Amino acid sequence: MLAREVMANAADRGWPPATRIGFRFLFCYVLLYLAPFPAGFVPGTGWIAAPYHRLWEVIVPWVGEHILRLPRPIRIVHTGSGDTMFDYVLALCFAVLAAAATAAWCALAWQARRQPRLAAALRVYVRYFLARTLILYGLVKVLKSQFGFPGPELLWPAFGETSPQGLLWKFMGYSTPYCIFTGVVEVVAGALLLFRRTTPAGALLSVAALAQVVMLNLCYDVPVKLFSLHLLAMAGFLAASDLRRLAALLFARVAPHRLPALRAAKLALVAGLIYPVLALSVDAWRRWGDGAPRPALYGLYEVESFAVAGVERAPLLTDPTRWRSIAVARYGALQLRFMDDAQDWFRIDDDPERHTIVLTRFLEAYVLAYERPDADHLVLDGGFRGARIHVRLRKVDEREFLLVRQGFRWINEDSPNR
Repeated sequence: MLAREVMANAADRGWPPATRIGFRFLFCYVLLYLAPFPAGFVPGTGWIAAPYHRLWEVIVPWVGEHILRLPRPIRIVHTGSGDTMFDYVLALCFAVLAAAATAAWCALAWQARRQPRLAAALRVYVRYFLARTLILYGLVKVLKSQFGFPGPELLWPAFGETSPQGLLWKFMGYSTPYCIFTGVVEVVAGALLLFRRTTPAGALLSVAALAQVVMLNLCYDVPVKLFSLHLLAMAGFLAASDLRRLAALLFARVAPHRLPALRAAKLALVAGLIYPVLALSVDAWRRWGDGAPRPALYGLYEVESFAVAGVERAPLLTDPTRWRSIAVARYGALQLRFMDDAQDWFRIDDDPERHTIVLTRFLEAYVLAYERPDADHLVLDGGFRGARIHVRLRKVDEREFLLVRQGFRWINEDSPNR
């Protein structure tokens, strides 16, 4: 009885105007975004969903051409990307329609201060959609159909021509245990959302799982950014209903220190524990991380000409002694690749005043003179493994490689998984 009285009093107090408006917009937008779910997902209901999708395939290109006046027509091509211009304009249409419906709702029913039944119904609708999606995404990881183990076509040493999404796919596909683990987390989160008693735990686990998915999509340019952000927002919506109870459970109230000396001692202890770790991390970043200075010759160089004792050597794949490329890396390392793709690693010591470099590897040591005819070329001359060599190299722009040049894009008309 007491619980019912508390709920009745809360309902009488109602929602603030901003909350009412926000809920009504959220309600309309979610219905538009998830429609016609569950039609189209339950076997035998595709005939209901198909006309709805075809309707938007007519509306969205019209909006792009006549309202937004986009420079190019919106293509409707199913490429596997969920971040096409069509998807963004569709979301914009949903937002505009939801705003219009919210305005009409407020004009017709402004005095209706609270909609507990609608809020509960929306919560159930979102729960089942999110549960179904998480279970699907989880199972394709557990059963290894989304991220397959890298096949033979991916084992050639062409790392630079891997797209960011392709790099993520290879990373996930290589480690079967990790892939299955992430899938199990998503399946469990989705299963917990199917029942009211376990919804708070499922919502909290969904937020954690989907936050990782969103970050991977953003950081590896996976064209599912728009949809995954919506899924994370849905999980946050479900978790928000129990936020106070979760906060009370996770952040227990503790009586404050009555003696200022104890508080000061605690702050000093925390600073003593954290500062050395922070200083060590910053020092490591400056020495070994991305903050470390790059060598003067840093970069990738492709051999343009290679001469031994004054005789030019043709770039034949059958010549295991002719150089193919060198890469001057951080930390005083140089990678030498031969025509047969064999590799040797050397320590490199650069003397910029004498314009010489010293290559050392175990008991090997070679001194080579170098010059820079221009910013794009490097010439090496000296003794190497019993022969006098003269090598002309062209510096390769790292932006020539797909992995570097692709960068981040909100809109992807295709799925760049290479």
